[in-house]
Amino acid sequence: MITIVSASPKDASLLASLEIRSESYWGYSSDFMAKFKEIYLITEEFILNNPTYILKDHESIIGFYGILLNDEVSLEYLFIEPVYIGKGYGKMLWKHALDEC
Repeated sequence: MITIVSASPKDASLLASLEIRSESYWGYSSDFMAKFKEIYLITEEFILNNPTYILKDHESIIGFYGILLNDEVSLEYLFIEPVYIGKGYGKMLWKHALDEC
């Protein structure tokens, strides 16, 4: 059963790990990935202060996205577990994000 649920701050480390796997899938250099891990990983604070949603199949996390709320609303995160890339789950999250905005 596929569901989209709100993330909680306690999900931050699971989502950050997924984020690294997803970004690594695209073959970026180790230098790029080191910087990525240093400056871009999702945090408990981000989840606490911004709408963040997880796409699940039962209890397995397929992907997530987060909307940054500041002067303008913007999509800050959208990552899919590599085994699910290319199967329409990103599109599902994108449509959900559009509805939320």
